Amino acid sequence: MREARGDLWKYPEAIDALVITTNGYVTKAGKAVTGRGCAKQAAAEYPTLSLWLGDMLKNEGNHVHHCPLICGGSIVTFPVKMTKETCAVDKSNVVQHMKGKFFAGQKVPGWACKARLGLIEQSAKELKAMADEKGWTDVLMPRAGCGAGELSWTEVKPVLEAILDDRFIAITF
Repeated sequence: MREARGDLWKYPEAIDALVITTNGYVTKAGKAVTGRGCAKQAAAEYPTLSLWLGDMLKNEGNHVHHCPLICGGSIVTFPVKMTKETCAVDKSNVVQHMKGKFFAGQKVPGWACKARLGLIEQSAKELKAMADEKGWTDVLMPRAGCGAGELSWTEVKPVLEAILDDRFIAITF
């Protein structure tokens, strides 16, 4: 895996796919929650993305999904957060700004949870398989789980490096 600095949306080189990190939560209206980070930016650029992803999450689960029709073929979703979790006693699985909203034992929607290394590992394996299948040679992605997911790059990087080869570029702004 290569690393780069810059804007995910203004990468100067040609790429085959642009990865956006997501959570697995779907609203009652059937839309995926894309309220922060690169998912929010992608939803602003592609207004039907949230509904499309909501359908994919409902029908195929919280997995890596390629968005070929809506986004011109370049967007790939990469789950870093669970659909929902039970709030831990110490609230260690809830993002900092939402800790006051939940209590131990309560169900927490994925968007309010911290990213999960196990899910990042699963997503990396799925992304690699997709890149193999499609023949992609340059896949640009953010530091998965390190923004709104509140994990550190020192935790995530070894997980990704064990799976992703030099076709994958992790970018930080």
